[in-house]
Order: sequence, then structure tokens, then C-alpha cells
Amino acid sequence: TGKMEAIQKELVIQAADIPVAGFSYSKSSEYAPSIVNFENTSELVKSYKWDFGDEFSGNMNMSSDESPVHLYEHPGNYIVTLRARPKGLKLSIVFSDTLRIKDQFEPPKAGFIIENNNAYAPGTIIFTNKSTNATEFSWNFGDPDSEGKNKSEEINPSHTYYRPGKYKVILIVGNKDQNDKGVFTETVNILKIPDQ
Repeated sequence: TGKMEAIQKELVIQAADIPVAGFSYSKSSEYAPSIVNFENTSELVKSYKWDFGDEFSGNMNMSSDESPVHLYEHPGNYIVTLRARPKGLKLSIVFSDTLRIKDQFEPPKAGFIIENNNAYAPGTIIFTNKSTNATEFSWNFGDPDSEGKNKSEEINPSHTYYRPGKYKVILIVGNKDQNDKGVFTETVNILKIPDQ
């Protein structure tokens, strides 16, 4: 016919799949001894080499299982390393994460900071809890004139002081798994607005 026809074709270019090493974990307990189940989330790899960072476990510190289980008998911070070898490659890709196992007998420790001390009356004071290993909190704001609002069991409470003065705030913390208590005190200073 002597005519040229245009032909359209769709060209799809796909990015090459990239091998990835990774894992997540779950602990039977936050405290030693704890059994940790590792869930391998690696992609496009064929072999695995685990280092649990646990020098106490001897030859049990290493594993080539895909998703291994490890017993941590002692408290501490453990750096867990997974070396995964991709298909068709001799080099390994590495993923690490830090695992913390707490001491069974680590007592609760109370602590807090006053975000806006030296406020003018009436002033609402904000408390930020810095306690560790605690699950139960009992606050006394040292302000008996506030009646039912003088106490709180919130983690990070606030309290409004209507009169100038110094108020001794007491935080007592506990842990539902232990009998130990921790105590911390700090003084709130409420100022009088200067006369105009």
C-alpha cells in the first residue's frame, strides 16, 4: 500500500529484586531466664548464620536454623547478629539488633521531673515520670487543700496549685511482680503574682 503503520508496544522495566536480611523476636519473659523465638524476615537468601551475642551459652551461641530459639539465662544487653547469604552470591548481608533481658530482682526505681516549676498561682504543674521497672504509681502532690485531687495513680499526671508556697511531692512506685517499692520526692514552688 506504500503506507507505514505505527506500532505501539508497552515496555515494562522491573527493578531487580534485592536480598534483605532481617528478623523480629518475641520473649517468653522480660526477665532472666527467658526463651526468645526469632522470626526470620529475610528475603531472597538461602543460608543463615546466627550469633546470639550470649557468651554464657558456649557452643549454643550460634545457629544455622532459619528461625531459631535461644535461651538467655542471664540478664544483660545482647547484640544479636544474623548473617544471611543470598542465592548465587558468596558474600553475606548482615542485620543486627540489641535484645535486653532484665534482672529478675531489679527493684523498681522512682523518679520524675517537674516540667514547669516556679509557676505563678494558680498554676498547673506537669510531672514527667522517669521511673524504671515500675508498673504501679502512687502520687501525693503535698496539697491537702485540694482534697480528692491531692492523689493520682496516673503515669504522667498534672496538678493545679491555687496558693503560693512550697509543696513536697511524693511518688511511690511498685511492680506487680515484686514486693519492692521505690520512693522519690521533689519540691514544687508556686509563686505569688507580683503586685501591679
